[in-house]
Amino acid sequence: MNNNQNSYTGQVDYIQPFGENTKLETGAKGIYKDNSRGIIYENFNFTNNIYEYDASQSNTFDYKEQVYALYGTFSSQYKGFSYSLGLRGEQSIGNAELATTGVKFDKIYSNLFPSASISQKLGTTEQVQLTYSRRINRPQMWALNPFRLSLDPSNIFAGNPNLKPELIDSYELSFNKFFTTASITPSIFYRYTHDKIDRTRFLIDSNTTLTSYDNFSSSKSYGAELVGNATLFKFWNLNGSVSYYKTEVNAENIQVGLTNSDFTWSGRISSSMTLPNIAFLQLSYYYSGKQAVAQGEMAPFQAFDISLRKSFFDNKLDVGLRFADVFKSQEFKVNVNDPSYTEVFTRGFDSRNVFLTLTWKFGTDNKQKSPPRRRQQNDAQDRPTDGIGF
Repeated sequence: MNNNQNSYTGQVDYIQPFGENTKLETGAKGIYKDNSRGIIYENFNFTNNIYEYDASQSNTFDYKEQVYALYGTFSSQYKGFSYSLGLRGEQSIGNAELATTGVKFDKIYSNLFPSASISQKLGTTEQVQLTYSRRINRPQMWALNPFRLSLDPSNIFAGNPNLKPELIDSYELSFNKFFTTASITPSIFYRYTHDKIDRTRFLIDSNTTLTSYDNFSSSKSYGAELVGNATLFKFWNLNGSVSYYKTEVNAENIQVGLTNSDFTWSGRISSSMTLPNIAFLQLSYYYSGKQAVAQGEMAPFQAFDISLRKSFFDNKLDVGLRFADVFKSQEFKVNVNDPSYTEVFTRGFDSRNVFLTLTWKFGTDNKQKSPPRRRQQNDAQDRPTDGIGF
C-alpha cells in the first residue's frame, strides 16, 4: 500500500478590541490537500516461484480537497459574566479520480457553523458554562473510493463516492471547580448528528458480504462526563476523563427497522512528565466500552501510547518519537445482528506504529499561551479504524 499526502494551509486573523473586555475576532483560512492512495496486490506463482501483479485487485485513488473558510467571534465580559457568539462559513471542493478505471467525481458543498457560549463565575474558584456549537466530519478518502476490494473470498469492501459530510450539533452544560494544583469539570451533554457516516455490511449472495459506508438519517448521544487535571509535582501533570452516555442510531433510510441504541462508557488518562535535561515524556491510555452500531455492536477496545519529545539548539529543533498502541490491543470485534443474517467477526490491523517527527522553529513566538482546552467527549468518533470496513 502506498500513501502520499500533501497539505498546504494559509490563514490570516484580525482582532478588533472594543474597550478592555469586548473584542471582535475575524479571520480567513484556506486548506488544500492532495492525497493519493495506491493498493498493489501480488499473487505468488508456485510454478515460477515469483510474485505476479494482480491488476484486478490493485488500484490507485487520487483525492484533492479544498476548504475555504471565513469566521468571526464577538465576545464580551462584565464582572463574572461572559459570553461569545461566533459564525464560520465554509466552502468545500473535492475532486476524486479512480485512476485505475478513469472514473471521476466531484463533491462541492457549503456550510454555516454557528457557536455560542455563556459563563458565570461563582466566586473565585468556580464557574458554570453553557455552550453550543456545530462542527463537521468529512468522509475520509478511503471511505469514498468505489473500487471493490476482496479482503478474502467471503468479504468485499467498497467505498461510497456519494457520501455526504456529517454535521454535529453539540450542547453542553459544565461546572468548573479549581483548586490550588488541580481542577475538575463535571458536565452533561447532548449531541445530534445529521447524516451520520457509518459502516454498512450486507449479504450480496448466500456466502459473500459487502462492507461499505453510508449516511444514516441521524445519531444521538447524551450523557455525562467528568474531566480532571492535576499537577502532582512541578515536573508531573496528570489529566483524564470518564464518560457515560447513551447512543441512539437511526438508519431507517438504509433499511426499514434499522435502528439501535445502548448505554456505554469510555475513559482516558494521560501522564506528562518533564525529565530535566532528558526529554518530555507522555503516557496515554484509552478505553471504550461496547459501541452501538446500526446493525449490532462493536466490542470494547483499548490502546496505550508512549511519546517522547526533546528540544535542541535553544529550542529551535523539536524531535518527537511516538509509540502508538504499544501492546497492540486495538482490534475490531463486531457482532452483526441484521434482520437478514447474524455474524460475529474479529479483525486486527497495523495499529502498533512508531512515528518520528522533526520540527524547526523560525522567528519568535509572540503568541500568548492560553490554558489547555478541556477535551470534549467524542463518543463514537473515538473508535479506531483500519481504513477498510470495520
